[in-house]
Amino acid sequence: MPQDEILSRLLFGVSVTQLTPLQLAQIGAALATMSGVGGSSRFNPINAVQRKLGLDRLAIGGGSSNNGAATGTAGETSTAATIEAGRYVSRRVYIGAKQSTSGATQAQVQVDLTKSLKLQTTLGTGGGTVQGATPQNDPGSSVGITYQFEY
Repeated sequence: MPQDEILSRLLFGVSVTQLTPLQLAQIGAALATMSGVGGSSRFNPINAVQRKLGLDRLAIGGGSSNNGAATGTAGETSTAATIEAGRYVSRRVYIGAKQSTSGATQAQVQVDLTKSLKLQTTLGTGGGTVQGATPQNDPGSSVGITYQFEY
């Protein structure tokens, strides 16, 4: 698999052919930073905006569309483009919001219980659950605990 395809799937979870121009710019900025070429806010406009607004997280996700032929399902499914922003209000509490172009809004709170254990809550204003929804794009509300470790 080509390196750009691997990076696209790792960062955004989609093929490089489904990336938006902004996502392609984010990959370019990440590659430049990792290679030591870039890393300044002049090269990465998202980081500059994030810093100016005082945010710890600013992410823009592009919408994607699937005609169903490749997945073997009838009909067409699509996900709306989203923008997510938030910051840590204390050392262990993150508060953020996510807005999609489909009109769904989510408020998010994450409490770091330990270094690896996190309590996550989401309050959404979207309608019903969309087929194929994941916790990241589900317009509903949820409470959960996640455990992650580094190896």
